[in-house]
Amino acid sequence: DESGALKIARWTDAYNASQICPTGFRVPTEAEFTAETTGALTPVTNTATADSNFLKLSTAGRRNHTDGGFSDIGSYGYYWFSDTVGTNVKHFRLYSGGASVTSNYKARAMSIRCIKD
Repeated sequence: DESGALKIARWTDAYNASQICPTGFRVPTEAEFTAETTGALTPVTNTATADSNFLKLSTAGRRNHTDGGFSDIGSYGYYWFSDTVGTNVKHFRLYSGGASVTSNYKARAMSIRCIKD
């Protein structure tokens, strides 16, 4: 089993090497993503307001970290940041009742919105 520090290094390295995003793009930090969503001129505050934002965020759900099954499709949108918290990764959570920042297991397999370098 890998140490938490090694897992975090691999997570960060994957972003820095653009292995997830196309060349010239990367996964945004929490500050960058929230500036374009909850801090935008037309803020994303829940699923109803997500379509009015230029990002047009969807409620794609996520994968379960233990069995790989899908959950929350059509109800929640989850978008990874490049920021880590211990061995977890921070993400934006969008649902009918609101929008928030939290952290979760990397194995959850959530959506990613890449930004231009």
